[in-house]
Amino acid sequence: MQTYLWNPWSIFDELERTLPAAGSPEWPQFDIEDTEHEAVLTADVPGMSEDDIEITVAGHELVVSGTRKPRDGRHVHRGRFHGSFQRRFFLDDRFDPDQVSAHIAHGELTIRIAKTARARPRRVKLTSGIAAKVKGLLSSDRDRSAA
Repeated sequence: MQTYLWNPWSIFDELERTLPAAGSPEWPQFDIEDTEHEAVLTADVPGMSEDDIEITVAGHELVVSGTRKPRDGRHVHRGRFHGSFQRRFFLDDRFDPDQVSAHIAHGELTIRIAKTARARPRRVKLTSGIAAKVKGLLSSDRDRSAA
């Protein structure tokens, strides 16, 4: 009978190989909510402050970059992401690049981008066919009497 040496931690090694790297350009992950008046981008950035993150708008591109430092200056070989990151978002013509605000609190970054007036939904008044005909007849009678 042959015996095998079982490593109970091998499942964690396999999990680490299959998950995307924490330092990939996908960090931090952003939720994007499209509301009537604005787009709201939120991301979890635990341990970071306004000094660690830079947000710039150039033309139609919003760039979020920063550096996440290890806590207490420790150098952890395996664990949560530490280092520089950069995420880019394209702002189409529906959004006003001059109306961008950002806020960070309790490890959550929130960026708000206002929509232009053209992009906001507006209600169109609906009239019946009879009312439009009467209005048209009345305006044509005024035009004849003015001439």
